Amino acid sequence: MFVVAVWLMAAVTLQVSAGVGSGENAATLYQCAMSQAWGIDLEMGNEAFSEALGKLQDVRDADVNGLIAKSEGIAWFVRMAGQQPHCTWPTRLDGPFIVLGQQQQGRRLVRIMRGRVRYLTAHQRGKEACEEWLATLRLIERVQDPPCLITHLISAALFLSWCEVGAECAAYWSAGERQAAVRALERVRLPELARAFQGEHEIDEWIFKQRRMGLAGRKRLLELTRYLEGEAHWLIWVPEPILRMSHRRYLELVSEYIALLDLPLEKFRPGYEKWRARVAQVAREPMGGIFVRMANLPNHWVFLEFAYDRGRRVKLYRELLVLGLRSVDEGRAVIQGAKSQVTGQTIQYRPTRYGFVLETDLPLAERVREVLGEQVILLRFGSEYVAPRERERD
Repeated sequence: MFVVAVWLMAAVTLQVSAGVGSGENAATLYQCAMSQAWGIDLEMGNEAFSEALGKLQDVRDADVNGLIAKSEGIAWFVRMAGQQPHCTWPTRLDGPFIVLGQQQQGRRLVRIMRGRVRYLTAHQRGKEACEEWLATLRLIERVQDPPCLITHLISAALFLSWCEVGAECAAYWSAGERQAAVRALERVRLPELARAFQGEHEIDEWIFKQRRMGLAGRKRLLELTRYLEGEAHWLIWVPEPILRMSHRRYLELVSEYIALLDLPLEKFRPGYEKWRARVAQVAREPMGGIFVRMANLPNHWVFLEFAYDRGRRVKLYRELLVLGLRSVDEGRAVIQGAKSQVTGQTIQYRPTRYGFVLETDLPLAERVREVLGEQVILLRFGSEYVAPRERERD
């Protein structure tokens, strides 16, 4: 496997240096990394490698060296991919649904890179740790594509976990490396639900395309009954002008919801209740509510509120991480009296043995609060698991 990995790295290096071929598409390099991760997983036993790296405690343990050595090729591909300007994932359609194997495998790469960044930090190799953290942040940004609800949720979850890695490790990097992390965070494209909904519209266009393909297309639409709870028959027998009208009503409701996502919580709540009433009204219309019922909007209240809160959580994590990294070099004055621009809540600073913690409240939408309870966001800067040995003796 090592010989094959070296050959792949050499071949891709030539492509990248020439600026032509598959080297221009970062997805090709990510796929190379994923293939190595999969092979090591098989060798170690059912994702044991990535799970082990992702959940390491004390990464200074000598037994970890073997795991890190096995992942060198994977990290090389991730770093090289991060330098490429374009990333187009190969996608496969299964009916109106997109098969997203690469995005799912991206989670395995992030687990592996998490262990590497922590290991490199603990061994005082901050420059390498920062480079790999930045390269993985680029991967997480690209996992959002093609935009749809699944890629949005995957990317948001990975971004939150990666902020925690950055907070834990960057306190031990140089000032220049922390500044590079701040610059990357300020320009990163955060997961946005608006883009995800725009991608979902392509499924609707697939439906209209099938109607124009005669009997074969109508058979494919009938297969949707498994997923759409019996609403698929409307797609076959209702005249297209009526379907188009129903589709416009659905898109109008989606646009109204997207407009609510940028509002503060106190304005989101009344606006969301009015929007819910409008959805319920449209859903009761036999023809106008076809697409609303098909998307099951009337039954997704908790999910839609959760999506609003998840977007605020993503922005809040970035805000706290940037503030914490700046405070390491500029001092606690950066934080004193600070309030979150996302929530308006006060940000508290609490020192710990290995660094500090930034803490703030995250008020939630009503139904999400009923499920999750009150939320306090903690971002821990520094930890006993990655602190250099001399820091531990202080």
